[in-house]
Amino acid sequence: MSDFLLTQVINYGAPLLGLIVFIGGLGVPLPCTLLVIAAGAFAKQEILDWRITALISIVCVIFGDVLSYSFGYYSREKVLSRF
Repeated sequence: MSDFLLTQVINYGAPLLGLIVFIGGLGVPLPCTLLVIAAGAFAKQEILDWRITALISIVCVIFGDVLSYSFGYYSREKVLSRF
């Protein structure tokens, strides 16, 4: 059973972390900091590769922030005219 769980963390760890950090970058309140700390612990134990985990996390949070900013920037006029 522990081999199965270890395989799931290795296969889905960094991409799932990237997805959660991306959604958190959009502004949804998720425990991203806790997950990044846990990913760092997995990287220290060499369960996850730290380079891939760090790259995926940074790229996903940047895309989430840019998309969130773009939503506000391009919908500014419609919101201001309505209110």
